[in-house]
Amino acid sequence: MKTRLIPFLLLPLLLVAMPTQAQVYKWKDAQGRTIISDSPPPGPRQTARPVGRVPAAPADAAAANQPRSLAEQEEEFRQRRQEANAKAEKERLAAAERQKKCNHAQRNQTMLRSRRSLQESTTNTEHPWQSIDAERRKQLREMTQREIQQNCR
Repeated sequence: MKTRLIPFLLLPLLLVAMPTQAQVYKWKDAQGRTIISDSPPPGPRQTARPVGRVPAAPADAAAANQPRSLAEQEEEFRQRRQEANAKAEKERLAAAERQKKCNHAQRNQTMLRSRRSLQESTTNTEHPWQSIDAERRKQLREMTQREIQQNCR
């Protein structure tokens, strides 16, 4: 009796594993609407044009939907957590760098607004420092203001 059941148990597996394709038809009905269907139009006077074939899902698609093992899920979780930590660290370092540039620009702005005499270094070896005149001070203030706008959010 057990041997008689084996073909009946294997039949559904064979049917699932067999690739199938459906024909797709396109036609216009009596009201002029375009209809696309997997069955031919009713009635002999309708002319349907086959549009193409819809491929069936591959046999291994059922295997892709299988639940993953606990170890695989754990490994995926660890990998996602590691990627998130790396991204957070990168963002933290970028924010620290922006804050450093912001502080530097704010100090420069304070210095440039003061009435103190300022000097900047030059490439000239005989006169390594040069006094900053009003025009250069204005240029430096504009540059510093742009840096503050970029880095101090």
